[in-house]
Amino acid sequence: EGSRVKENRGVEAEGGAAFFACRTGAPLIPVYIPAKERWVRPTTIVIGEPVYPVIAGKKATAEEIDRITDEVMQRVQKLEEQAA
Repeated sequence: EGSRVKENRGVEAEGGAAFFACRTGAPLIPVYIPAKERWVRPTTIVIGEPVYPVIAGKKATAEEIDRITDEVMQRVQKLEEQAA
């Protein structure tokens, strides 16, 4: 998402990670970290399967970056369900 999000407050995800992944060929790793008041206590972190961006041309279009970003965010939301 590009920033911290308080519980139950969704924000628009930023496309920077998808942009860099498309430019470099690196996979995106979805990660869910539950919101906690105190980080001193043990926290479960759920790491998902890598997302390998697929684009049609040499450079990703804005629509492709948005699609990849949405896919990663959907996977993060599924990881939240696993953490519960």
